[in-house]
Amino acid sequence: MEDAPARTQHPSGPGSGADARSDAAGHHHFRRGRHHRRHAHEDCLMTTLLTLTPSRRPDGMAQLTVVGEIDMSNTDALATAIETTEGPLVLDLTAVEYLDSAGLSVLFRHTDRIEIIATSLLAPVLEISGLADLTTIHGLDTP
Repeated sequence: MEDAPARTQHPSGPGSGADARSDAAGHHHFRRGRHHRRHAHEDCLMTTLLTLTPSRRPDGMAQLTVVGEIDMSNTDALATAIETTEGPLVLDLTAVEYLDSAGLSVLFRHTDRIEIIATSLLAPVLEISGLADLTTIHGLDTP
């Protein structure tokens, strides 16, 4: 009877699936595919730079000038700045480059007392979200 060819045992576990590759020396390498990425909670939350500058307009109305990107990492600071300003408030968003849903949520909570100055860059998000229907927004038609 002839000897059957020897079979190689492959280890099971990470590095042994379809994405595992062996190099010429027989070392296994596991490649992470698009379905094998880290979970979001494993990533460090980075705070996006946001500058908030309170001032008074010539008519005496409070103004908050916002510069940077408004996202979930810094909306607490924006909310605090709005909430600690008494009376009506003008939010100058002309230097805001990005506004996500967390930022919109803060603005929606204060539509009864804010006016917004923005450029056409933010026009789509302010109009599609319905925020433009609930508060006064100036400057959307300028480039």
